[in-house]
Amino acid sequence: MKNSIVYISLIVTCMSSCKTKNEKLPGTLIEKKSDTHNTAAVVQKKAPTINIIDTVEIKRNVLCVKDSAATWEIMNEKLAVIFNKKLPDAILLGKIKMMGDPIVWYSTKKTPYFFRAGIPVDKAPTKMIKGMFMSSTGKDSAFVAHFYGPNEFTGLGYEALNEIFYILHIIYFCNIY
Repeated sequence: MKNSIVYISLIVTCMSSCKTKNEKLPGTLIEKKSDTHNTAAVVQKKAPTINIIDTVEIKRNVLCVKDSAATWEIMNEKLAVIFNKKLPDAILLGKIKMMGDPIVWYSTKKTPYFFRAGIPVDKAPTKMIKGMFMSSTGKDSAFVAHFYGPNEFTGLGYEALNEIFYILHIIYFCNIY
């Protein structure tokens, strides 16, 4: 009985989020108006692609920098400096090797944006540069959202992960009682 309730609620959730072939999916194009030379031009941006996977996070040592920004544009500029200058310089100076793709952890969804940016490395540098620190990821199950699109729409990735968490929480709750 309990399992049938879970399956029914999961099916209803899936069906309510599905569209037929004839229906236009919302958000396939995102329009952004920009005022250039007193003419209102419409620039169309492609909607982001978000691939969510259920995986196991491996244990990694990550060389990190903490920062904050008032807007997405400022955060993009800071991340570019962190990933293109600060972290590569620290890796060269510390004589360590990159062991994976860059990682960003966002602590807030609204302004001001607080974040940590890092690169997995083989070991801690012998001399730590001011403003940097080592962090580690533990071996645990995780949902990962691979986001492909403008950084200003990253919040959509978090919304997708929150929906999955909500569905899994309902399934877990129904299995307990």
